[in-house]
Amino acid sequence: MRARAIEDSFAAMPDFQWSIEKLVIEKDFVAARLRDTATLTREWQGLRPTGRRATFGENVFYRFREGRIDEVWSIADVVALTSPDPG
Repeated sequence: MRARAIEDSFAAMPDFQWSIEKLVIEKDFVAARLRDTATLTREWQGLRPTGRRATFGENVFYRFREGRIDEVWSIADVVALTSPDPG
């Protein structure tokens, strides 16, 4: 299921990139504050594409088990993908 969600995201935003602003690691948990940029090119999670590149924040938390990501929690301002350009 998780792999399918990632595939759908990249299909809707083929130029998706992120940079790490903050990273915290504690035992089997990793928390990151990311700065994402992407162009929504098709409908995704109920959002209509704009064809405009947008930048938005994301907070993501990972739990690792046996050297692999076991759980992921993500909070992202994806509405910014369809918001008018602030500039």
